[in-house]
Amino acid sequence: LGRQVCTVLDALRAAGAPALLAGDLNSLPPGDDPRRLGNAAVLYADAETPIQPLYDALDVVFPRETPAYTYVPWGSNRPDRTIDYLFGTGVEVLESEVLTEGARWSDHLPIRTVIRIPEPSAVSLQL
Repeated sequence: LGRQVCTVLDALRAAGAPALLAGDLNSLPPGDDPRRLGNAAVLYADAETPIQPLYDALDVVFPRETPAYTYVPWGSNRPDRTIDYLFGTGVEVLESEVLTEGARWSDHLPIRTVIRIPEPSAVSLQL
């Protein structure tokens, strides 16, 4: 995952334009202690979260506050961790929320986000 994160950051730097990066990154956010997940902690055994470089280089669009859990473990009806993310460059976040009714059809709750992308001439990015 660390190499994938570096590859993505390199591509965003090369593009030099507003960008969104969204997905299931299978990594807990910085500061989240995997031990709280019991047996599932083994899935997040890295000493530090491999997505820390994304937090350092990009704007966090989601989760904007912690906790904002999106993953519902099998056999449960409540989310217990954040592994789904939305990062951006050159965008303004207007709204962002987890849609809890999504648990009926997936183990990942949907995220609804409203952003504003500036006019191309107004964009200035530094990564």
